[in-house]
Amino acid sequence: MRSSPTRTGSFDLFDLDHDGSITSAELEKYRLTQPFRPQPHPVTPLLGAQERAVQPDSVEALPNGASYQGSRVRLQVGLDPVMSADTDSDFRVTREELRAQSLRKFDKWDADHDGKVTADEFLAAMMAPFEALTKSSGWF
Repeated sequence: MRSSPTRTGSFDLFDLDHDGSITSAELEKYRLTQPFRPQPHPVTPLLGAQERAVQPDSVEALPNGASYQGSRVRLQVGLDPVMSADTDSDFRVTREELRAQSLRKFDKWDADHDGKVTADEFLAAMMAPFEALTKSSGWF
C-alpha cells in the first residue's frame, strides 16, 4: 500500500517554530530566505520626520556575510497578505485565520462564482483598488 505524499502548505512554511501560529518575526525570517525578497530600504526623511537610525527588531545573517536589519516601521501599499488575517489582533495568525481570509479573497475574486479564479478575474481584482483610487481622486 502506497502512502500519500505529505503536502506542506504556506502556513506550515511560515510557522517556523511549529507552534500553530505565525508571527511577523517568523514571516520576515521566512521571506529573507526567498530568492526574490525585497531589499532593505534606507531610512530617509519623510513627512517631516527627522533623519535617524532605526533600531532593528532583528538582525539576520544573509549569504556572502551581508546582514539585514528588519524594522517594524514599513511604508508599503496595502496590508501584509498574511498578517492581515489576524482577526483577533493578538499579533499571531492561526491556520484557521489564514484559511478564512483565503476563502474570503477567493470568493471576492471569483467574479462569476464558478468555483475558479481565472487570470482575468485575478487581474481585475488586483487592479480594482487602483482604478477606484484614480476615479475618486480625479487623476485620470
